[in-house]
Amino acid sequence: MYTLYGIKTCDSVNKAIKWLNKHQVDYCFFDLKTNELPKNKLKKFIKFVGKDKILNKRSKTWKNLTNEIKQRLDNKQISNVEFINILLRYPLLIKRPIIEKNNFILVGYSEPYFKL
Repeated sequence: MYTLYGIKTCDSVNKAIKWLNKHQVDYCFFDLKTNELPKNKLKKFIKFVGKDKILNKRSKTWKNLTNEIKQRLDNKQISNVEFINILLRYPLLIKRPIIEKNNFILVGYSEPYFKL
């Protein structure tokens, strides 16, 4: 079974949910707003797709961050530990949706490229 990580109010997440339902794909939903993402799960996502694909700079959370935190996140030399700690503190900075099953991880939604 797939796990879809996101928030209920995200348009991309809702599009992914509609696609999954239309194609009868079994999944469970993990709400990043109401559940704490385990650190090891975030590490796995970063390992597979990289920091740039995980960080959502289009979110309201990003817009409301202090310039200091934005600069630290933009710094290509930021350590994984610091990057992970910031994302765990601000989980809505994580790009959505993330769909996972075993070692398969898909970040974001774009229908032409959305294949499971």
